[in-house]
Amino acid sequence: MMTNKPCNANDEDIVDGMVGVGKPLSHPTSMSYYLQRIRLGEFCREIADCAPFGMSESEGPDYEHTKQIDGKICEFAGSLPSFFSLAYRSDELPKSDPRRSPGIIIQRYIINFLLNAQRCRLHFAYLSRASKDPTYDYSRKACLEAARMVIQTERQLSVEVIPFVAARLRIPGLLHCVCVAIIVLLIDFCGGGYPQEKDITETLEAFSILEKAKEESFLAGKLLETFKSALLRHGASGSAVEGNTTTKSTTQNLDASPGLACKSPAPTNMVHPTGSNIDDFLMDPTLPALDDLWQVFDDNVDPGTVDWNSFFAEPDTAFLSI
Repeated sequence: MMTNKPCNANDEDIVDGMVGVGKPLSHPTSMSYYLQRIRLGEFCREIADCAPFGMSESEGPDYEHTKQIDGKICEFAGSLPSFFSLAYRSDELPKSDPRRSPGIIIQRYIINFLLNAQRCRLHFAYLSRASKDPTYDYSRKACLEAARMVIQTERQLSVEVIPFVAARLRIPGLLHCVCVAIIVLLIDFCGGGYPQEKDITETLEAFSILEKAKEESFLAGKLLETFKSALLRHGASGSAVEGNTTTKSTTQNLDASPGLACKSPAPTNMVHPTGSNIDDFLMDPTLPALDDLWQVFDDNVDPGTVDWNSFFAEPDTAFLSI
């Protein structure tokens, strides 16, 4: 059975008997995210088919193929429509620009979260090996770059002036992506190699995201304590861990790979919306597509069902539980 992909069109623009419904992919619609998610799913299928998990050393995964897939993910990122780019601030656009609509803003951040979290998944199995075998240094750098981009994306989202910002870390899928990024930073910091690059600061700054989120999410607080314990077990100072997770985050200057990481710093002159009723926003009938959007984003990524402690014991296999 063959199924056609959805048309790039808003539901309200479609009437019976229309022909040529779809708009160019460069035009933002309520379907833009879904169409890019389909493309990302096709890449992920290829990633799954060549994943090294569960393979014996004698079988040996084709590491060159893994790097080729990473190149395809970067190529995918570079081919995203311009309205999904994080290289500009929403307040820089004219008020009538469709890229300023809350739905498109949210789509923009979701696709970037998913893309970089998936890149972490691709390279995660090689992260701990890189300290012992320079063959996998490419994966370490790619995994760290993707994790840092997840953290930067969250920081940039946090200063967008839309009501959703206040509710964002209630979304399990978003919280999951942040936790995957933190896990990458933790494993790299706690690993044995690259002592000249060890800097606990960025890990603690990532912790500050969960520190703020725990007011809205019990799970965020629970995960934060788990991650703190892991850091302490690997020799970090208790006073440093407890004293710095509440400090103000600073913007990371990333060495971006072509078409993937955003070279523009996160905006700093925007303010959080005040007085927003989060529950009213989540039930807002003027945003009917958001329910489906988040359902797709959250599918099978509930961080409450993941044994995060196992990541530190078996980093090459525990990622399968996600």
